[in-house]
Amino acid sequence: MNKRRTVRHFSTKPVPKEIICNIIKTAAEKRIARTSTTGVAGGQQKDRLKRCPLDQSHWVKPSSMANHLVRCRRSQKEHQEQQRQRDEQRRQQRNQQRQQQQHRDQQRQQQQNEQPMDLTSHAGNRTQEVVQQAEGI
Repeated sequence: MNKRRTVRHFSTKPVPKEIICNIIKTAAEKRIARTSTTGVAGGQQKDRLKRCPLDQSHWVKPSSMANHLVRCRRSQKEHQEQQRQRDEQRRQQRNQQRQQQQHRDQQRQQQQNEQPMDLTSHAGNRTQEVVQQAEGI
């Protein structure tokens, strides 16, 4: 035989309830993704659960409170770090925009200072009359 075949033996007996409960409990405690939450299975009453002191929206079994606190604190620290990074990026963008506006204002001021003043356009008609009289003399 070059290939190995798997042979599955099916039983007509039902799977014991303890095994199913252990499988569900193990699956609930495994971390699937970074932002996974642990659910409570088995129809436990809310009065048998306790609130997480770090996040009041979390209800936890007393037996798994220590593990939950570690996960909850870790996720809070990650959230705070992400918020700090976003705030820093916003602060840098505002400073950059402020510097760009100041630079534009300085350039505009320099252009105004470099342009020669045209006295006839600013002084009005009286200056033009004086200039014409001076040329006629």
